Amino acid sequence: MEILSSSYFLRRMQSFIRLIKILRKKGNSYKKIAEVVTKSTRKKFAQSWVFNILKRESSIPPNEEIIRHNICNVELQPNICDV
Repeated sequence: MEILSSSYFLRRMQSFIRLIKILRKKGNSYKKIAEVVTKSTRKKFAQSWVFNILKRESSIPPNEEIIRHNICNVELQPNICDV
């Protein structure tokens, strides 16, 4: 029972994180995002939580494929010193 409830909790948190990211991409303020999430969860959701979640999510390192792609792009670009 405990395993089911923790997996349910994680799925639910992931859905809220996705919602927060989508709302921010659309240009909503932290205050507006906090209001939307508060309405959907029926629990007070502070603006600072929105900020901290977005900050944490943007600091997650990208996967290996993205890193490899970025390295290849940098190697193909002309060096500023060569111009």
